[in-house]
Amino acid sequence: MKRRDWPKEIASSLDYLLRQCGPLTFPVDLAKVAARRGVRTICFRPMPCDGAIEAIESGFEVHLRAERERSVPILSVDTTKMDPRVRFTLAHEIGHTFFYDERFQPVVPQPDKPLLEWMCNFAAVRLLLPKSLLELELGPGGRLDSLEMAQDLAEHTGVSCFVVVRRFDELKALVDQDYALLIVEKKDDSTLLVLGACLNGVFTAETKPELYGCLPGWVLKLAPGVGSGATRAFRVPYDDRYDYRSRVEPVDRMKNCYFVEISLELNRKTASLLQHRS
Repeated sequence: MKRRDWPKEIASSLDYLLRQCGPLTFPVDLAKVAARRGVRTICFRPMPCDGAIEAIESGFEVHLRAERERSVPILSVDTTKMDPRVRFTLAHEIGHTFFYDERFQPVVPQPDKPLLEWMCNFAAVRLLLPKSLLELELGPGGRLDSLEMAQDLAEHTGVSCFVVVRRFDELKALVDQDYALLIVEKKDDSTLLVLGACLNGVFTAETKPELYGCLPGWVLKLAPGVGSGATRAFRVPYDDRYDYRSRVEPVDRMKNCYFVEISLELNRKTASLLQHRS
């Protein structure tokens, strides 16, 4: 039996779903998207995990963690005002609907559990940040080129910076040339783990940071202040004309998490010569 290409199938299904739901704006109305996938109600209730989905006779019910239990029709919920983490959980649960058939039965064969959860995260990021809307937001020729831009996008689109960074890693054409932005967590044993990374240009030739893997050595070389707990800036020579410029910033309201931004720019000597000539 031919092995199913789940990422390709889900990406195609997501594109079709978003076209069905259009026109959309940021923050994406997940209630409209969920309703298109057969979600009838959301049950807010105390539960040990962030979310779950249940197939019911006429579609699906999504369960989201909350202090008080209540069940409401999906289209009565203003998802644009939800906390970014809750929005991601809802988008993740919408992703699960792609693994059921038209009778709301699990498709056979199902991907294994790790792949299934990865695919639902894959779907969530694409639902929250559709490529077409990002292109409109950035404008003609616009590219992600700064930490501040990532933070502004996260606030405007109702997602976390983690989602922004992971989505742009899939959209190299929308990332500035020779630019890298990572989010890193420092564990209690001082291990540095990658929570998200988007790279372009010269940085794509380096060892690719693996999600939830240890931070590659080349990042530590170019940004030696990672995990220090304070804002730090560094310059490391690339050649006789260019420097790597890096900075490390703590992630707001996230203990022991840091942004690492690295770019390639003219060194001070070359920039001064060019300025003098002009």
